[in-house]
Amino acid sequence: MKLVLPVTALVILLVIGLTLRSFPCLVLLLLSEVTLVAMLPGVLGLAGFSPAMAQKLGDFSTGIYAYQQKDYVTAYRLFEPLAKQGHSAAQYNLGRMYARGEGIPQNYIEAYKWFFLANKNGRKEGAQAMRALAKKLTDLQMKTAILRAGEECCALKR
Repeated sequence: MKLVLPVTALVILLVIGLTLRSFPCLVLLLLSEVTLVAMLPGVLGLAGFSPAMAQKLGDFSTGIYAYQQKDYVTAYRLFEPLAKQGHSAAQYNLGRMYARGEGIPQNYIEAYKWFFLANKNGRKEGAQAMRALAKKLTDLQMKTAILRAGEECCALKR
């Protein structure tokens, strides 16, 4: 399977290769500066990541690449399941997509919900985005967003 990876994925492979002294990661990295013929989850598996973690990293990286290419539908499709699993960067990116209406209808309540969850999971940008978005929401809309975030957390724990 041929997979075109963004530069950020190549940097991740370089860090993994150097940190873990993983020869396969470094060899794959040297194949190309821009494209890499590999399955990222398989490569990360060689570097000692669990298959589930490798898949998440691969999906997120592919989502970032799709977003950068303005393929918002694909980015959303990749970010949403990760966000629902508690991936803070995916939560933040989903919030940004809802706030801007990128690939999905603009929805400030959903955006605030995902920014809230991203912040709760340690993503500082989530708090900044919440403050900026709060200017566009009523108190009732913010409470609704926080209530939805609570429901999302409960669904995650099931």
